[in-house]
Amino acid sequence: MRYIVIIVFLTIGLHATDIFNSYNLSYTSIIHSEYEASLAKENNATFPSDSNSYASWYNRLLFNYDIDDDFYISLGAKANLVLGENNYHAPFYLRAKLTSEQLNQAIVSEASMNYDTEFVSLSVGRNDIDYDWLLGSMDGVIASVGDDESISLRLFWFQNFVQLQYNYYFELNNINDSNGIYGAIAKSKIDNFDLTAYDYYMQDLRNILGLHVNYTSKQYAINFSYSEGRALALAVYDYDESLAQISLETLWGKHFVEVGASLTGKNGLLAMIQLGSFMTGQFYLSNQVDRENARNAYIRYLYAKRNWRFELLGGYTSYDNTFLSIADNLSSEELDCYLGYRLDSSWSLNVGAMAMNVDEADPISVDQYLVTLNIGYHYELF
Repeated sequence: MRYIVIIVFLTIGLHATDIFNSYNLSYTSIIHSEYEASLAKENNATFPSDSNSYASWYNRLLFNYDIDDDFYISLGAKANLVLGENNYHAPFYLRAKLTSEQLNQAIVSEASMNYDTEFVSLSVGRNDIDYDWLLGSMDGVIASVGDDESISLRLFWFQNFVQLQYNYYFELNNINDSNGIYGAIAKSKIDNFDLTAYDYYMQDLRNILGLHVNYTSKQYAINFSYSEGRALALAVYDYDESLAQISLETLWGKHFVEVGASLTGKNGLLAMIQLGSFMTGQFYLSNQVDRENARNAYIRYLYAKRNWRFELLGGYTSYDNTFLSIADNLSSEELDCYLGYRLDSSWSLNVGAMAMNVDEADPISVDQYLVTLNIGYHYELF
């Protein structure tokens, strides 16, 4: 089993005085530390008992400057510094962790010229985006027409990708031999229904498309989504992938309950999550929901009162393994618990405990346990 303890988030504030109305500024700084250990699997020398720990300091700064009513400039930066680390010794665990050499980074996360009116917008340069299956800083062009509150169409082309978090870094330049990735996202809002359809195309490599349908009333919401990635003629990893998800949410006063399920296709989700976004991210430890034929069901409970927030998430996954060895009807269970307290509008305290039990017959995964303690600060000037 694996024990992960995120011990401390410590953030440093940024205080600004008189700044012109044309400037917008936001800043976040986090000191993150964690300890994790893995317990040996029975009769399997590949998974010995081992441990890893490190602490890092993560910062994000975003600055916008309005040139006039329609034009503005966006500039952003992210920086991470590993303060200390004690790496795994077992090669299997070590391969799955990023070291200080990889995590000590400073990047430009946004650098774009933007034109924005009520119904038309255009952005050229680097943007920090959060789309379905795309999460991080992308170099390219984004054009939009319409209004997200009624109907809109967004078109984009990206060539480079970089993502930096306190325990994650990935960079990909000249996507698809500089052909890049093209995409379209269409949104429509009709009464209580929100509809989103998207299609991303990497020439001769892969096509990712999907659909979201959301219905929301005063007391409950229903969400359904389906996504698939189709391998094209020149794809080295020539497997098609898919994911279907459904959930029901309800709210009684300060109590929120969500019940959901997902189904992954026979080839898992290896290719679709390569550009930073893990669409099944409701589980901190993944609960194997990205594996082959992964059938997952989960329940989430959330209670919020004044500055307090409590969340409990539990799920069960039945899945297969076909790439290294044939193993059918494997299973995984995960339980995540979080307690949050907001000291004021900027400072917050969060404690978490997570546990995942993985099938002994799984050839590539191990049991994990995680405890977290986070202290964070965020500043905004608008």
